[in-house]
Amino acid sequence: MAGRIGLVVVILAAVFSLTCGNLYGRSSAGKTTRQFVKRRDPSPSFRPHLALRQKLAEAKPFSYPAAELGARTARSADADERNCGLKKPDLLETDAMPLSETAETIQAVWVEDDNILIVASDSDRATVWLGVPKSYGIFSFSPHPNLIPGAVAPSSLQVAPASHRRAIVVSKDKKAMFVTSNGGKTWVKVLLPSSGFDVTDDLYISEVSPDHMILAAGTELFHSHSAGEEWERVADDVLLVRMAKNDSRNEYAFFLTLGRHPGLNTLHRLSIPWGKRDVLDPHAYRFAVDGRYLFVSRQNFSGSAMSDNVSRRLYVCSDFGADVSEIAFSEVQLPSVTPEQFYVIMATHEAGAFIHVSLNQSSGSGGLYVSDSSATRFSLSLSNHFYKVFSLKEIEWRYPVDDFYEVKSMRGVYVTTAVTGKNDSTHVTMITFNNGGKWSRLHPPTSSGCHGNSECSLHLHLHYSLLVASEYNRSYSAPLLSTETAVGIIIGHGSYGVTRNDSEPRLVVSNDGGYSWMDPGLPVGTYVYGIADYGNIIVVAPDSENVEYIWFSHNRGECFVKQLLDTTEFFSLSRGLLMDPRASSLTAFMMGVEGNETGDEWRMITLNFKRLLQRKCVPSDYQKWVEHVNKDACPLGYRDTYNITKSLSICYNEQGYKYKPILNERCDCSTEDLECDYGYNRTKDDTCERMKGYNLADDCPPGAKYFNRTKSGFRLIPGDRCLPSSVSRQLLKTEQLPCVGHEEEAGFDNAREAIRRAGVTAGRVVGGVIIALIVVAFAVVAFYCFLRCREHSPATYEKVLYQKLPQPPHRPPRTLSRTPEL
Repeated sequence: MAGRIGLVVVILAAVFSLTCGNLYGRSSAGKTTRQFVKRRDPSPSFRPHLALRQKLAEAKPFSYPAAELGARTARSADADERNCGLKKPDLLETDAMPLSETAETIQAVWVEDDNILIVASDSDRATVWLGVPKSYGIFSFSPHPNLIPGAVAPSSLQVAPASHRRAIVVSKDKKAMFVTSNGGKTWVKVLLPSSGFDVTDDLYISEVSPDHMILAAGTELFHSHSAGEEWERVADDVLLVRMAKNDSRNEYAFFLTLGRHPGLNTLHRLSIPWGKRDVLDPHAYRFAVDGRYLFVSRQNFSGSAMSDNVSRRLYVCSDFGADVSEIAFSEVQLPSVTPEQFYVIMATHEAGAFIHVSLNQSSGSGGLYVSDSSATRFSLSLSNHFYKVFSLKEIEWRYPVDDFYEVKSMRGVYVTTAVTGKNDSTHVTMITFNNGGKWSRLHPPTSSGCHGNSECSLHLHLHYSLLVASEYNRSYSAPLLSTETAVGIIIGHGSYGVTRNDSEPRLVVSNDGGYSWMDPGLPVGTYVYGIADYGNIIVVAPDSENVEYIWFSHNRGECFVKQLLDTTEFFSLSRGLLMDPRASSLTAFMMGVEGNETGDEWRMITLNFKRLLQRKCVPSDYQKWVEHVNKDACPLGYRDTYNITKSLSICYNEQGYKYKPILNERCDCSTEDLECDYGYNRTKDDTCERMKGYNLADDCPPGAKYFNRTKSGFRLIPGDRCLPSSVSRQLLKTEQLPCVGHEEEAGFDNAREAIRRAGVTAGRVVGGVIIALIVVAFAVVAFYCFLRCREHSPATYEKVLYQKLPQPPHRPPRTLSRTPEL
């Protein structure tokens, strides 16, 4: 009897220990402590810090001996001489034009009207060159000297997304920037409010209005509505800044300012172009904004207001562009078996989001979770997902590394890396065609020698491979490439085997969105590549010191032709390929340095494919191409049909070519359109099994008595548009369950069960008397705690802003003192 009464006392004491903190925020009892960071996409020209490369070299990536990798790619003896249906492949013009420049750095961008803007900079001067298209694809380059006084910072040239005629370049001392609104013909000098910023990361040009700019200089945030002519200080003590569009007209700058207490920061929203500033949350820890979702990691206190006993929870809203009084945050539900402490937003799409969850930043792997359409309820999508934060204490530098990539040329397709075995360097590439509903390995090319071998697959060399390339005396300057205007095309480096082998990179191409892959038979090594003419043209060049030739394909990667370059001496492709970002032009540029007897000069080699293809495509040159056709599968419930050129048609797409779908067909629902719901995991036999420790009652919104669930544990994949079928009707049948009475099913002990098992009436009576006395004492002490906590707490510790169902009240901005701890 005493033991049973003691159990009740212990339970009530635990509840009491959390009450004081709950007066000012929701308790985090039973929840896990997590850290929240925003994923940063790798830059195409990213060159990792030498110290990080040396550290990564110590953990050599796992690779199998050559004998275990299967037969090598079969290549025909005359592969380099193939003409791919071209009668005169030498018609490709390769005009090599010296810029008469010996400057230390050179930057080039593609601006409006297909002009090329080049800024060459030395230690004390900057020269502007303009490339203007002439007749039949020929470009004429001419210098415009003395338009920019002094030197400019490397990598500072940016083009406004909303207007390709607006561009900026930052002076080398970062005290001024130069702005052009006519594609580089004339420039205006404007002063910058601060010089303490990174030119590649901290200066934002609006995607909606090119006149608006954001500058994050150190811990200060500035906003300009006049293309830099005037600047307004928006905030101090800024920790994090992100820009996001709500729709085609509205854009916002979200930023976090340092709070009075560690981990208690204030999240702000700055409306562009109106300049209105709002406070969204005074209790934020970190945030991420991606697509239509705003995620906030919020600090919750579980003790007294000044207690260090805190936890973080993740919240999300999909209406961050609404009036601040109408914005509703919902708590994110992430089922977990073990206490997880680290999570990061990987990507979002039109109907959901991906989140990586792991034990800590440096664990190397964790679970990849995918959400429903509200981005609040997540279920496991992929186990052993690779993600790692490399830390270098000697320089206090942290760099997150992952291989997650969204294929832009095919809807619903994502590529990432999973870790196998105990060594976190044993990596395999995985692909999904239905927004994370199901993952599989990549099929190797038929010429790889291991096609059809279940132990052998294609592994793409993604972000991690870029970092370890120096171990093999290689450098990757081109990551995986795809674009919306070239449907189905993916270009990258890869290797074949049981796991990835970074020592033998090969160029691989897919023209059906990743279902099948081709090896064009190029020598082992790394390359730079680009897409032109809406995917009709693919250009490939060696990523090496001396470039003498290139390869190109005019039939979506099915066949490549080797082309010698017209260079006088040694040519180094140091700046890679300059391609139209819309992939619509018929011209590509190779930028590098050419050495001769008089010294080194910058050189632009023009690749003119218009003369090679000669004529515009006519209706008979096109064929209908249906996406996602693979063994009768229909991912996401529908198929789009496109017009693409036939492989034997030697023609080019005229300006204004319709690269978007011409036909849409919905399919009947099948198991491919379903995924496991929150709290369930997919089994090997493709059923959904309830997770161990999952409590069904967690599905209930506050105040609800019943909730609906599917009997099978399946749910429709977010964004899926399939037509109801007998299969889906059966698997998506729902049942109404009460909000209580399911805790025991999930294995959770609770006070009711402990008392129910007592079985002795006398024990219940005595226990009831003791409980009543404890409740009275508890109420008195709680009231006293409330008064004391309120007396000694800052005004920011108020009732939690977020609720699962009701909309939160609006809190006015507060002026907080700053502390140096964060």
